Amino acid sequence: MKPGVTVEQARAELNGILREIVREHPKDYDPKTVITLMSLRDYMVGRVRSALWVLLGAVGMVLLIACTKVAHLALARPVRAKRKWQ
Repeated sequence: MKPGVTVEQARAELNGILREIVREHPKDYDPKTVITLMSLRDYMVGRVRSALWVLLGAVGMVLLIACTKVAHLALARPVRAKRKWQ
């Protein structure tokens, strides 16, 4: 689609083209046929959008916990080494 064209505008234009094709070839097409048009994003993640956000949050929390544990290990190593020499 051209930039600035909405899905509704494209759907209306395609349905107009379809009506013209049905009028020219009535034997080949059912007059009740309509065009269904949706964005690729809605097609790919339409029904699972909220589940993907929850999954993103869970992965973020696991990453935060892992980073925290690594930071604690990195900070504890010099303290333990210092105590060993005393």
